[in-house]
Amino acid sequence: METCHYSSLCHYLNQSKRLIVARCIKADVLLKEKILFPFEEWYFDAPSDAHVEIWSNGSSGAEIVDRYDAASLALAV
Repeated sequence: METCHYSSLCHYLNQSKRLIVARCIKADVLLKEKILFPFEEWYFDAPSDAHVEIWSNGSSGAEIVDRYDAASLALAV
């Protein structure tokens, strides 16, 4: 099992009017996944070299609608 050292507390706010799935990924390994309701906030720990993908339902099924570096979602502490 790989040891993961978390370095940042991150925050994401679902500003859409739709349900989304947020996935925190590092080196193609899914670390965390959360379904977020409209305007719901998600606080999570993430390695600085991870990224967050935002998925939603599109006309042809699930589609990625945004992607962020975890470092850009990190809270200033």
